[in-house]
Amino acid sequence: MKTYSIIRKAFATIAFFCLMSAPVCGNAYGAPVSKRSVATKTTGKKNNQGKTMKNTFAVPDFAYPETVMKNARILHTDPANDEARAEVMWAGSLSHNGLTGCGIASGDFMSHKMEHEMGGMFDVTHGAGLAALWPSWARYVYKDCLPRFVRFARNVMGVTADGTDEEVALLGIDAMVDFYHSIGMPASFHELGIAPTDAQINEMARRCLEASGTALGSAKKLSLDDIIAIYHAANT
Repeated sequence: MKTYSIIRKAFATIAFFCLMSAPVCGNAYGAPVSKRSVATKTTGKKNNQGKTMKNTFAVPDFAYPETVMKNARILHTDPANDEARAEVMWAGSLSHNGLTGCGIASGDFMSHKMEHEMGGMFDVTHGAGLAALWPSWARYVYKDCLPRFVRFARNVMGVTADGTDEEVALLGIDAMVDFYHSIGMPASFHELGIAPTDAQINEMARRCLEASGTALGSAKKLSLDDIIAIYHAANT
């Protein structure tokens, strides 16, 4: 995914107390676009098979996602907690401003692109759609980027169980699903409240492929059939 600096804001502020009256689902899905998105944008930049700058890659995998997950749980039951909200918003700034992607050849944002089509067709919030789609995407591509998913499981999700690399990677994905559920987020289309037909899935996949151009993923480059299969997996 190309980053166009011309469309990045040079300066922006937000009064986080304005978000305290948001509904619980709004906090989980959208602050700041979102707790879910910060985790995937940070880890997504490292879930790749290209070259990376060692200094950037050495930024602890757990630093931003761990902060987000810890404080998202707090905000789920205490949305007026200003310290937790400030932590989430600062993590969001650091994750989205390009710091965690400096010198990295490419991240993998196909789950984001696939969710864009879900949002366009079903008007779902980006964070909610990502949570509903990411587990199916991760289970579809993890074997093609196994060392990174093992690192994600161990360093981000805290998996300590013994097992093969594949077993550890899947435990990490399962742990992420458990986190979504702990803050009331969906992990499938059914939980999201949508049920796309085969025709709608085919249309979303076609549009996603057209919009992606040649940037079809780094953990695994996806074809039209791959995208359709992931949508179907999330729809079961």
